[in-house]
Amino acid sequence: MRAALRECLFGKLWAFQSVPALLLMLFGRKCARTVTELVTRIGWDQAVLEASVNAYNAAARNGADHAFAKSAALLQPLAHGPFYAIDISAQSRLLPCPSITLGGLRVDETSNAVLSARGTRIARLFAARRAACGLASNHYVSGLSLANCIRPLGGPGRSGRSSRERRPFSG
Repeated sequence: MRAALRECLFGKLWAFQSVPALLLMLFGRKCARTVTELVTRIGWDQAVLEASVNAYNAAARNGADHAFAKSAALLQPLAHGPFYAIDISAQSRLLPCPSITLGGLRVDETSNAVLSARGTRIARLFAARRAACGLASNHYVSGLSLANCIRPLGGPGRSGRSSRERRPFSG
C-alpha cells in the first residue's frame, strides 16, 4: 500500500488520476489477509475471483500475460497478502468514479495505422484525433475517444462518394 500511495504522490500521474486514487486508497479500500477473505469482504463470487487470481499468477510465473498483454517486467505474482480492493464504479459511496478505458488503440506512430494484437497493421483502419500519434497515444488516456476517432478507409464507392468528394478529418 505504501508503494501505491508513494506512486500517487510522486509518480507521473496527473491530478485527475492521483486525487481519486488517493481518496479511494486511504478511505475506500477493503483489506484482507487472503483472497478468500477479500472475496467475503467485497461480496464477490469466490470461484470467479480465485480463478482470475490463479490465471494471473500463472501468467506472472511464465512471464507472459496473453490475456491482457501486460509487460513481463510488470508481472508479479499475487502470492502474499494483504490484498486490497477499491470500488471504482459509478455506484461507489465514497467517490463515484466511473471506470475508463486506459490505453486505447495500438497505433503505428509513423502512419497512424491501427495495429492488431499480433502487431500487424489492420487494413484500411487508421486512428485519428486523440488516439492517434503524439501526446495522445503515449501519455493520454486515449481510450476516452475511441468512438469518434476511428474510421475504415476504402476506395471510391465504399461510402457512396468519390475520393474527391471526401473531406479529411479536421482536428
